[in-house]
Parts: sequence; structure tokens; C-alpha cells
Amino acid sequence: MNLTTSETLVLVGLLDLAQVDRAATLIRLMAETDLPRASVAAALARLDRAGLADRERVRLTLTGLALALAAAPRARRLRRPRVLAA
Repeated sequence: MNLTTSETLVLVGLLDLAQVDRAATLIRLMAETDLPRASVAAALARLDRAGLADRERVRLTLTGLALALAAAPRARRLRRPRVLAA
């Protein structure tokens, strides 16, 4: 399956939030991916239709989890580096 950059970032954003035990929301995904709300919502809807995420619960499906784990290294290279507060 070919995912767009936005879809990949949202998929891995959902994974990253789950790994630190934070409930995913559109706002948290926006912060995690540096994408605007409309892009995150559209990507999440496409992932839901593909069976990779549950748009209502804002979380990965089992298939989405497997794909997110595989895509994570590439997606993390796509993100802008974060500046850590001192």
C-alpha cells in the first residue's frame, strides 16, 4: 500500500502517542506531525477507510500498528527536528 507523506506522518504519530501512553487527539496529532488540522483530519479519514486507523477512537488498528512500526524510521526522518527546552 502506498501512503502519502501526511498519511505516513499521522500513522506514525498515532504510534508515537500510544508508545508514551498519551491519548491521541487531532490537536496532539497536529503537534506530533507539524501538519495543519485539515491535513491531519483528511489523512486520518483516509487511514480509516483503508482499515489502518479508527477515526472515531483516533487510534491504530492492528494492521495500522504493523504498518506504523515498519514506516516509523522513514517517517521520523521526514519530521522537522524539535528544539528541546533547556
